[in-house]
Parts: sequence; structure tokens; C-alpha cells
Amino acid sequence: MHMSQILQRLRVMGLGRSQRKVHGQALVEFSLILAPLMMIVLAVLAFWPVFTARDAVAFAAASGAHEAAISGGDTDRVEDSVDAMLSTAAFDLDTRQVSVQCSGGCARYQPVTVRVSVQIKPWIQLPFMPQYFTVSSQYSRASEVDGGPGRSIGTPLQADNPSTDIPVWDVPGSSTHIPGSANQESIDQ
Repeated sequence: MHMSQILQRLRVMGLGRSQRKVHGQALVEFSLILAPLMMIVLAVLAFWPVFTARDAVAFAAASGAHEAAISGGDTDRVEDSVDAMLSTAAFDLDTRQVSVQCSGGCARYQPVTVRVSVQIKPWIQLPFMPQYFTVSSQYSRASEVDGGPGRSIGTPLQADNPSTDIPVWDVPGSSTHIPGSANQESIDQ
């Protein structure tokens, strides 16, 4: 028996498929897979700004908390720091909200919390999605200075090595560490 005769008998018994039916089946299977695959691709593209905004807003909150800790909770300086971080991520700064909360009047070692919220518009508007998503993050640090906004936090010190560009502030009651100077104090004890 030849192979063609075996295939002919299998087709008669219904175990084989004609070439024409196989092509039609592939087209139907492709069309069934294409719709869910396109929905997944569109959803990823639509939500991508929200995913990336989470990191940018977290970094902006951390930067704002750092600025609040060294400025005594000065809201203007915190907002400038947050705006600088968010503008590098190309967010609309009109939709951002920044709040600074100081415990104990922003006294030294008291927590300073910065909360940043931004409204993000998806790249692709799908029918089941809201027009904007609100992404927010908060970060807390211990205040490094006494006092609140508007109070002087010290005067800048000059390093023995003029090649350092790191500003160092003399705050009353604190130990001084000037990077690159000959009279560095050791922090590790």
C-alpha cells in the first residue's frame, strides 16, 4: 500500500482533514486570538503613564521630604524641589498637589511628611477607563533643623579645600563635617 492510499482511507474514515479545511481553521483561530491580544496591547499602552508615574511621584515625594527636612518645612522650597523632579518626568504641573506636614512645629528630629499627588491622563482612552488617574505618594524624614519656614537655619561654612562644591551649613548645636577638608570629624565611632 502506498502512502496516498493510506491517507485516502483515513480521510474516508474522518481521521484526516482536507487542506482546504485546515486553512479555514487557521484563519478562525487567528481571528479569535487577535481580539484579546489587541486588548492586552492597548491596555498596556493606556496604563503605561500610570506605571511610570508611580516611580516619578515617589522620587518627587522623597526629594520634597529631603528639602523639607533641611529647610524646616519651607513649603515654597519643597514645591520647587517637587516641581523640578516632576518636570523631568514631563508631567503637567497644573494637576499636582503638594502638602507638607510638620510634627512639633518642625523642630529638630521631628517627622516632616510630604505628600505629592498628580493626575495622569492615559495615552489611549479605552471605554472602561476613567479620564484621569490620581497617583500619589508620601515620604517622611526627620527634620534636621530647629524651627519652621522663614527662620534662618545657619550660615554657610567655607571648606579648607576650595575644590568642593558641596555646601555645608553651620547649624548651632550640630557637629560639622566638611567633605574634602583637612579637619574632618569622623562620624563612625
